[in-house]
Amino acid sequence: MLRALSCATIGICLMLTAASTYAREAELALEGRFGGDSNVFRQPEYPKSSSPSGRGSEKGYWEFVPSVKIRERKAPLSYEASYQAARQEFFGKSSLTGWNHYGRLQSTWLATQADTVRVGGGFVDERRLQLTPGEVSGENPGDPDLIVTQENGRQRIRRSRADFSYTRSLDPRRSITVDYDFVDLDFVPNSNPSLNAVDTRAHTLQLQPLFVLHPNTSVGFGLGGRYRENFGNNGRADSEVLTGDLMFTVEHQFAPNTKLSASAGPSIINTKVKASGFPTDETNDVSWFAAVSLRQEWRRSSLDLSYNRFESASGGSGGASIVDQILAVVNHRPGEHWNLDLIASWNHRSQLVKDTIGTAFPDEDTTIARVSGTVRYNLTERASVIGTTQYIYQESEFEGARKTRFQVFTGFVAFRYTFEPLQF
Repeated sequence: MLRALSCATIGICLMLTAASTYAREAELALEGRFGGDSNVFRQPEYPKSSSPSGRGSEKGYWEFVPSVKIRERKAPLSYEASYQAARQEFFGKSSLTGWNHYGRLQSTWLATQADTVRVGGGFVDERRLQLTPGEVSGENPGDPDLIVTQENGRQRIRRSRADFSYTRSLDPRRSITVDYDFVDLDFVPNSNPSLNAVDTRAHTLQLQPLFVLHPNTSVGFGLGGRYRENFGNNGRADSEVLTGDLMFTVEHQFAPNTKLSASAGPSIINTKVKASGFPTDETNDVSWFAAVSLRQEWRRSSLDLSYNRFESASGGSGGASIVDQILAVVNHRPGEHWNLDLIASWNHRSQLVKDTIGTAFPDEDTTIARVSGTVRYNLTERASVIGTTQYIYQESEFEGARKTRFQVFTGFVAFRYTFEPLQF
């Protein structure tokens, strides 16, 4: 596996400068990476005698990553918009070369002393080289003979998101917030139409009053609803999911550097599955959701812990799933030029609807564990060297079939340069 990790680095980052009375900045950066991936196609583990011959999944790659940011830090309107592209080329495998694209926007408008508006959004348009069971047709998910191993049999995934939030302070102790969130997920087949994934589109609306009981403690409750459509290859809505949530919230500042936030409550999930020539199949499930986070800060370090439970689409196979997710993030700055990030996560997805339309073998349960570490050394104020490594383990269990597992080691070394920002 370690042979797959290439050590070297190239890159350059750009940014521009001038002077003005405004706080707007434009920043351009370039980064070059050399790295490797131990399992590019995310192939499950098989006995050696059953592995597809001649299909080595360990690849080294070179990546060119330009990015640009535009931000405004002056009240009453502040915002930051960013765009990043990544050109990835695997050594000796030009057919795997391609671009990934990422964009993000966050903005806050202090309309009055009592009214705050937040608008955000983002998009991801990236290649998916991975081929996993459940994405191909056949009788036995995980059978190596049924997995499409063509190097150009890949998809693009396009994720778009937009969110809007309005907060009204009724008085120093009471406020009310309205949130709207839109998410759209599209799987775009390229040269392999046999890959059968389900697109999803979801609208979420929440109403959350908040009451300040003490300078360090706030409590609240809220109502939420979500409507999501799942689209199969025929372009029709194969299933619809309607979710209603009742939430209770508490926030407490234990110390200047320690804060806890928690929300939890019951959730009702209604799922309708449609099939041509068959009556609509409707199911109702009662579950619960939660969002708990703890942040602790020290002079040179910080720790973020969180647990989330929520309803989600079933990983590209339609229907409804319950997801439990645990995340731990550690940041440490051992010296003036050094920065260290450690991230560990655990994600378990359990599908509620077992026989959705458009997928022959929907996931029953999927567990993903991920550990990553990043070390950055700042050579100068603008130039830095970055090293990143990551380990991923995934286990999926399908109805009437054996469990499938795969593990991945990835890593890269990069050189990044950020030019002076242009203020205008």
